[in-house]
Amino acid sequence: MTYNAGDYIKGGVKRTCWLDEGAITITNTRGLGGGYAPGVSGAAEISNGMVVMVSTDTGNTWANTNGDPVVTRVADSTDTIVGIVISEPEEMPRKPATQTIATAANTIALRLAGRYLRSATVWFPNVTAMTVATLNCANGADVVPGTKEILKLDVSACNADGGIFVNDVSSEGSPNIVSMHYQAKDSGSTVVVPIMLAFLGGSIMGAN
Repeated sequence: MTYNAGDYIKGGVKRTCWLDEGAITITNTRGLGGGYAPGVSGAAEISNGMVVMVSTDTGNTWANTNGDPVVTRVADSTDTIVGIVISEPEEMPRKPATQTIATAANTIALRLAGRYLRSATVWFPNVTAMTVATLNCANGADVVPGTKEILKLDVSACNADGGIFVNDVSSEGSPNIVSMHYQAKDSGSTVVVPIMLAFLGGSIMGAN
């Protein structure tokens, strides 16, 4: 099914997300005036009403996405956050000028850099809230989007600075707070980066 502006959706969080639709192909399509115009399509296109999941690709960092989450087609047996597209996808901010350029954008990081992605509003039924937070990398684990039990509140930082701070941990992280962005674990020096946190329903945040 598809969703319209008047559809009533209760609870959850609605958020604009980038759509990871895979490799890009440019084709010439006939316009209404009879001429041809370049058209762009993805290998795994996403449409209004489709079930999607938060993309776990390592290219989905805060810096690459400008803070917006990335979703892709839902996979079997996934343990990441699942949502539903509730708007018609928007056009790409920029379109690759040639197939050579489109083919070269062969990773999600490169497509994000070129803004060769569409976007849409996604409804996450099991998410109670999303907010920007600060990740104090603690060299505990790679922070993979949508993955549970790898983040905990950094109590000292929260009390000292008055914001939401989290650490990546190797075990016993919170099952209720997850990142919507990827961040590799710190390799030695302290790394501090912004991330988007999602709070899952029916749980209590863990802290350390």
